[in-house]
Amino acid sequence: AAAVAPVVPLRGGAAGASFVNQYNLQKYILYCAQQTNGGLRDKPGKGRDFYHTCYNLSGLSVAQHVLAERPVVFGDPSNLLVRENMCFLRRSTPWTVAFFPRSIILFGVT
Repeated sequence: AAAVAPVVPLRGGAAGASFVNQYNLQKYILYCAQQTNGGLRDKPGKGRDFYHTCYNLSGLSVAQHVLAERPVVFGDPSNLLVRENMCFLRRSTPWTVAFFPRSIILFGVT
């Protein structure tokens, strides 16, 4: 829900400034949340899972697209993700049901 809320401007900051550092969020996801054998995790020391893979990819897309007029990409340009439609990340749809087992439908909405 926080990802779809309007960006909160910093007090006294420039227009468009936000409480999220786009580069640092991307850096954390790419360096700390990514597992070498695939998938994404909550934090170092934890295992990968479907929930955190979806959560991190959504956060990466938000950091790249939502907080700026043009995509902002940390590192290699190939790190750029397609802009996510936040509506599909919040509920069970025929598309999500077709691709995910019922037990792991996004955000537990069945």
